[in-house]
Amino acid sequence: MRDIALDRMTGQANPGNQQFLQIVATGTTATVDFWAVSAIGGNAVLSQLTNQDGTDALGYLGAGFTLYENAFYTGRFGAIRTSSGVVKLELNEQ
Repeated sequence: MRDIALDRMTGQANPGNQQFLQIVATGTTATVDFWAVSAIGGNAVLSQLTNQDGTDALGYLGAGFTLYENAFYTGRFGAIRTSSGVVKLELNEQ
């Protein structure tokens, strides 16, 4: 008997190639479902951060809309745009 839960955890149950992360550079807008974001190579400032339901999530970051390099921000996001810096997105299953 096969253990489907184990297959899912190891990626063997996936029907094909999948993308699990994406790098977003300065000035780029990414419209993709993702569950976490982090800044790489220094802090990043955002001009857009949208929840999957379409609501604005920039307030989640505070007044400066800054992602700090050594922090990991989680949520249910649907779009992001950077004003400065580079961010890494942890994608949902697409």
